Amino acid sequence: MSRTKRGFTASDAESMLPVIGAFHREVRNWLSKLPIGSPAYVGCTVLNDTLETVGNTVRGDMDAMRYQNTNAGGSWRNDD
Repeated sequence: MSRTKRGFTASDAESMLPVIGAFHREVRNWLSKLPIGSPAYVGCTVLNDTLETVGNTVRGDMDAMRYQNTNAGGSWRNDD
């Protein structure tokens, strides 16, 4: 299947959010136990920031899908 044919539905996005949130909480728990400035702390900080970005992106995609579904119908497609 080509990249442009893949579909991403609102239910796909909704099912991702709890998984992202649970892993994000786990990473923050690790950060609370690591020495500040250690290589592991720096790596987990990057992972923490990335998870925040992914969560925000998925929520933004869900908003876009809601808008598109109310105006044109159908599911959101990744046409990169």
